Amino acid sequence: MSLPPRILVKVDSRLRNELRKHDEGLTARVPVSKEQWAVWKRYCDMVGVSVGGGIAVLVDHELGSIVEEEVETLTESVQAREAAVAARETELAEREEAVAKRERFREFRERQFESKQRRLEEREQELDSRQEALEVLATASRPRTPVRAKQRPGRNELCWCDSGKKYKNCHLDWDQSRND
Repeated sequence: MSLPPRILVKVDSRLRNELRKHDEGLTARVPVSKEQWAVWKRYCDMVGVSVGGGIAVLVDHELGSIVEEEVETLTESVQAREAAVAARETELAEREEAVAKRERFREFRERQFESKQRRLEEREQELDSRQEALEVLATASRPRTPVRAKQRPGRNELCWCDSGKKYKNCHLDWDQSRND
């Protein structure tokens, strides 16, 4: 059992203080070899402490260091988890802000789309009315074929203008030039 001198000094001081406080104790079996027991007995005699008292202080010290290590480990673990939770909360807040921003943008785009849809419908109505107006103008501006009350007279019949002349000598050339 070789301990560094620094730890031995601490054990010695604690051992003395603890043994002075407690003179009573419980019996315990310690599974060690005869050589280890002899070294421990010599050490306790040198320090001026009973073997049982030395073991009690040593057990107390070891338990205390284990508990301290566990408390430190747990504290570090809790701090690490708290830091992780804080980081996740920050990330969550950022994501919620991003979602809210996207939602506002989506609503803006919906309003924009609806506005464009209304303008498109208005333009379609305007185009329909213009198309109807163009159709009316197109039918109104078509050249109309003249409607004759009488059919064309034969070449040698009297002209339709009641001039008393034959048709071939009066309006035949004029009618043919109009129909071409």
